[in-house]
Amino acid sequence: MLRAYVYNEEKKVWLEEESLLLHDLCAILDEDDKILYLWKGPKSSSQLLDKGYKQIKDLLSNYPNVNIELITIKKKIPPNIKDKIDTMLASIETEDDIFLQFSRRSTIRLFFLMSLSIFTLSFFSLWNVVRYFSIFDWNGNVVLNPKQYETWINISKILAILSLIFFIVNVGIGIVEYEHQVIIFSAIGIIVCIGIILYLNQGIYLFLFQERSSSSFYIIAQSDINWFCIFITSALLIYLVPNCYKFIVFLRKYGEYLF
Repeated sequence: MLRAYVYNEEKKVWLEEESLLLHDLCAILDEDDKILYLWKGPKSSSQLLDKGYKQIKDLLSNYPNVNIELITIKKKIPPNIKDKIDTMLASIETEDDIFLQFSRRSTIRLFFLMSLSIFTLSFFSLWNVVRYFSIFDWNGNVVLNPKQYETWINISKILAILSLIFFIVNVGIGIVEYEHQVIIFSAIGIIVCIGIILYLNQGIYLFLFQERSSSSFYIIAQSDINWFCIFITSALLIYLVPNCYKFIVFLRKYGEYLF
């Protein structure tokens, strides 16, 4: 019977797995022949192999009564071991992988966190934009004092800046993984976020305040607020639609590698 373990470099532990990535280091135990085969993925580093090999040697030294031979696979692979590796790699050798090139567990998890953060920030951006629709309504206008107005605009800018940072991280992930869709969709997000930030930097000049406005309160026409919300929502949708699509496909394909 064959059992396969993948080395988790972050936690420095070996975890039993049923699937492999090209950057993985895998130990396959042949329980019948008492042989432990160490396999390095084609995109894995020699440093990772050295770390894993040393840890296994240290582990085996703690059990002198256990007689297991450790073999590092180089070129010639026993047929049963090759079949096991091929089966574990099968999940990433499908047609869908022309779009999904992730081969590192660390980048899979980082992309998941960055994308989830972007969607969360986008939700709060939409909420922040529309939250004054039913507040301070006066003769069809929205009335805000300077502090409320500044807070409203600054929160939108902060959310856009944070989204920009996360998109930049995703571009880096796309470059590392040679994942063109991640690079393109994240670049769209970067352009949109920069545009939103520059737009919001107009501050008090974003709106044409109505008559009777003063330094104590700003009166903004409801129609201007509506157009502002439409503009921000449309801008967010420009990057949300492709990135949501990518995220859904990503979860379907790589959900098993997240935890």
